[in-house]
Amino acid sequence: MMPKHSSRAPWGRRSTAMIAVSLLTLGACSDSDDGVGPSSISTVGIVTLPNNQSITNLIPGDKRKILGVPTNAKGNFIDRPVTLESSNPAVFTIVGDSVVAQLGGGTAYLRATAGGKTDSIAIGVRYPVFTITLTPSASTIRREGTRAISAMVRDANPVPVGGAIVTGRTINWSSSNPAVATVSATGLVSATAAAADNDTTTITATAPNTADGAVVRTGSMVITVFDNAVVSTVLVVGGPGQDAIGFRGNVGTVQLTGTPRSGLLNTVLTPLTWTSNAAGVATVNSAGLVTFAGGTGPVTITATAIGAGNASANVAGTAAFTVASTLLNGVVQTGAMAGGAGVDYAFSADRVGASTFTAASTGGTGDGDLYVFAPGVTNGTTTDGGGSNFACRSWNSGNGESCPIATVVPGWYRVRIYAWTPAGAVAGMQVTLTHP
Repeated sequence: MMPKHSSRAPWGRRSTAMIAVSLLTLGACSDSDDGVGPSSISTVGIVTLPNNQSITNLIPGDKRKILGVPTNAKGNFIDRPVTLESSNPAVFTIVGDSVVAQLGGGTAYLRATAGGKTDSIAIGVRYPVFTITLTPSASTIRREGTRAISAMVRDANPVPVGGAIVTGRTINWSSSNPAVATVSATGLVSATAAAADNDTTTITATAPNTADGAVVRTGSMVITVFDNAVVSTVLVVGGPGQDAIGFRGNVGTVQLTGTPRSGLLNTVLTPLTWTSNAAGVATVNSAGLVTFAGGTGPVTITATAIGAGNASANVAGTAAFTVASTLLNGVVQTGAMAGGAGVDYAFSADRVGASTFTAASTGGTGDGDLYVFAPGVTNGTTTDGGGSNFACRSWNSGNGESCPIATVVPGWYRVRIYAWTPAGAVAGMQVTLTHP
């Protein structure tokens, strides 16, 4: 409890002169020798009547008689108009020369002003908590989702209906079943990953009530987990034993697996829809099986979790392939390209059980260089031909090139023919791949 007349407001410093109640009798002193203007006021004091009544622990509806007392430099009372003001009318208001504590609780300052001089004192209104109402009154939440809960604290005042709003209270939050959902110090409820559909927990807000005998008031609501977590990402990968996503030939199939994941990277059980953006290159069925249709070029396969994101938004993951013509054993491919351009072919030795293979090119016009890149190696185009990090490069004059690969690794090899820029266009060149 605040000591009477001890608090200071930011308006100004309180006068150290104590005003005796006897000064309030109008005939006690005269200002006849003190001038007639406001400039004769030296200080303004504040007096509460009677002095033994509290002004720091009022309840709504209490009244206290408050007087502002101007004095001159000699300490004598002088009869001048005094203005009384409340720093926060939501805590108390002033009617005549009385303080009326009308609404909610807290501390505000009363300021007395006369002739440019001021004084202030703190007036406190206690605010006993009567009810705590939580909003929303009941709620559902997705697994791993969050929900902000607010607490409305009111006192027992009949006006307004339901009680006046109480501010400044510290709310303590708790969950009856933290395995389903927890609650933060600010009322943010978070459902756990372990929660099952239709699991419930009760969220309780508690406010200690020191103003009326430490009676504890509570409010509560039920949270129900109703569905899976919100999907944050969809991870798309190739299945066990399948060709790697990336560069490959235009034959065969790849089984893809899509895994919807929450923001905590936990798996979310929700259906996926599979689509291809280039059906002439590859198609995909409802189970994620990709079939390469003989075309070449880029293709993106997308797995979409329908309505599984925030606000029912769709969340998708992708697998991208660069598809080239497949080189078959002993089958001649004929390529043509302008100077500085290249053509890619693909060969997967492990698909046919080959332990070695040789890529070769002959015939035609121009000067085509031959590059072979191991599976998973990306090549950057350079001015001298097909790229870097190659497993083999043959760049003889003309089109007589050969690249033997003695030891193969699983996956698709990129066989690249590059028209060397100074030699101009390459036409009629034949590319042949052989293996045991």
